[in-house]
Amino acid sequence: MLNPTIRQYFRTLCEQLDQSIQNYRVGISDICFEFVSIRKSIMLAYDVLKIIKKGRTRVGFFHDLVSYHLLDTAVDPAVMQTFFAETLGPLEAYDKRHNSELLHTLEVYFDCNGNITQAAQELYRHRNTLIYRLEKIKEILETNLLNPEENFNYQMAFKMHKLLSANQNKESNSVV
Repeated sequence: MLNPTIRQYFRTLCEQLDQSIQNYRVGISDICFEFVSIRKSIMLAYDVLKIIKKGRTRVGFFHDLVSYHLLDTAVDPAVMQTFFAETLGPLEAYDKRHNSELLHTLEVYFDCNGNITQAAQELYRHRNTLIYRLEKIKEILETNLLNPEENFNYQMAFKMHKLLSANQNKESNSVV
């Protein structure tokens, strides 16, 4: 785990980069103490870049995203796809049929730890609009978004979906 001083250094560096570079991403692995571990650290930093590429953040720390790494290395992509389809598939289908963004709304809501005001600001929507969307999401998923186990599954499905998308983009970019 990186100590707070190192984390702050990278955050300050990124603030400076923001002033001169528009589109960048920084992936940071854990500290490498041995020369023979450099390759592994580089690969972990690359994994971080692959994961944050789909998100809103420009800097990612491996320790913060270790769950993605574990999923990516331990779970079959077909299993991840099935899990996503079973948990958030109805919401994705609704979005496609109605050209809506309820899936994204739920993801931002979870990213904001269930804080409706913060999520509404992130989505550039009025608080009441977000509440209406959350009610629609609850109806579609047949949940109340109060069960921690269900919410964990939804969040895990989002992580799996990001990994599948990142891997799919990686494969399509490597095809010549």
